[in-house]
Amino acid sequence: MSRACCCSTSRQFTREELWGTMQSLWLKRKPTVLLITHDLKEAGFLASRVCVMSARPGRIINDSAVDFPRPRTIQMTFDADFVALNQRLRDLIIDARTDTAIRGA
Repeated sequence: MSRACCCSTSRQFTREELWGTMQSLWLKRKPTVLLITHDLKEAGFLASRVCVMSARPGRIINDSAVDFPRPRTIQMTFDADFVALNQRLRDLIIDARTDTAIRGA
């Protein structure tokens, strides 16, 4: 059991290292990037804007700017503004899922 926890933790650190690498590349080269993710923390860390989509049919139901200064740090993901962004996005997704379930019933 402890081994599974250890591996899970190391995957999170690896993921966060990858975020740092992606951010460094973006800061140096400024390419246009479309990142599709289900990880709200990752979206807030890497994106300049986050679009939330509905379920079938997939439509953009929200388009939010992410105005945190760059370079971003893992530590800032614990700041109140970052947490609030993640919670707002989560609420939008929950509302969209609820709406879909109601229409499908």
